Amino acid sequence: MLSFRRSSAERKTIVFHVGFHKTATTSLQQFLAGNAPYMAKQGVLYPKAGRSDGTTHGLLANLLKPENNRAAEGKECWASLEAELAKFSGDIAILSSECFLESRKMPSVLAGLCENHDVRVVLYLRRQDHWIQSVYNEVVGDSMRRHVGGVKDLREYRQGWLEYDKILKQWQTPFRSCELVVRPFERGQFVGGDIRADFVDALGLTKRL
Repeated sequence: MLSFRRSSAERKTIVFHVGFHKTATTSLQQFLAGNAPYMAKQGVLYPKAGRSDGTTHGLLANLLKPENNRAAEGKECWASLEAELAKFSGDIAILSSECFLESRKMPSVLAGLCENHDVRVVLYLRRQDHWIQSVYNEVVGDSMRRHVGGVKDLREYRQGWLEYDKILKQWQTPFRSCELVVRPFERGQFVGGDIRADFVDALGLTKRL
């Protein structure tokens, strides 16, 4: 059974749930947002700061992307998050958005912001052939992208999204201390046969929640 080190009132454990895309992230985010009041009573915060649509922290992630040149807004949003953390008596906070994974520079940005916190990064990986097929089926039917090429013409393929080893290494390197938890997105391997139960287990919170 995984467990977190008990933090001081100032030092928290921040869990970044970063995806992958196509691994039921929307369902998990709805689960977290819908159960936020209950989790808070158990010492687990799903912060309101940085949420773009009530369920995900996409706003925070997008403001922190160096490529978006919104550093001042990102700093302000993170300050709001820190204020919310300081008022929370529990020791764990969960931030969830696939957008954290979209910038290769994001791990370094977060490492700088989280020097006073413990960090855990959680993500699910889907079999590459299943993942790229799901992406392909989506973009072919997307009226905005209107993709008419093959799999190797996909933006996601060209950007190296199938190179899982390189992506994982990027998340391990910058942090002084970071626990990286990788779970297979295979329904037959989910703890309890359900993605939500498996996610709680991946967080090491089964006994608490």
